[in-house]
Amino acid sequence: MKRIISILAAVITAFSFFAFNAYAQTPEINSEAVIDYDTDIAYGIYNTDLNSDISTKAKSLIVTKYISITKSENYLELYAKTLGTSEVTKCGFTYIKVQRLINNTWTDFGTYCYKDQYSDSNMKVFKVNVYGPKGYTYRAICEHYAEKKTLLGLKSKETAYNVTTTMYFS
Repeated sequence: MKRIISILAAVITAFSFFAFNAYAQTPEINSEAVIDYDTDIAYGIYNTDLNSDISTKAKSLIVTKYISITKSENYLELYAKTLGTSEVTKCGFTYIKVQRLINNTWTDFGTYCYKDQYSDSNMKVFKVNVYGPKGYTYRAICEHYAEKKTLLGLKSKETAYNVTTTMYFS
C-alpha cells in the first residue's frame, strides 16, 4: 500500500512539473532598445486582458498578467497585476524590477527592485511611484506567480515572465 501511494505521488508530482512548467515564459530579450520619446505609457509585451475571466490555456493558473509604466511630470508609475483562476491560493510576483538603459545595458534601478510580492488569494496588484533621474530610458520586468494546492497537499505552480516596452523619461 505504501508503495502504491509513493508511486502515485511521484506520478502526480512529475505531471504537475511538466504540465505547468511547459507554460513558463523566459524569452531572450535583446538589450538594444528602441527608444520611444513620444509615449506616455509603456505596456508589457506579454500582457493579457485585464478584464478576462477565462484563461487562454486550459491548464494555466494565471488568467491575467499585466505590467506598465506611465510617465507623469516628476515620476514614473509602475503598475502590475497577476490574477489567477479561482483555484489559486497564492498569487503575485517572484520579482518586479525597474531597469534603466546605461551604456546599452539594462541595469536594475536598485531602489525599485522588489522580491516575493504575494497575496494569499488569487490576485495581487502592485503599484509604486518611481522617482528616477530624467534623461534615461526605462523599462520594467517581472515574473508573475500563481500556485494552488493539489492532491496529497502538493503544490502546483506557474510562473510567467513579462517586460514592458521602453520609455524615455525627460
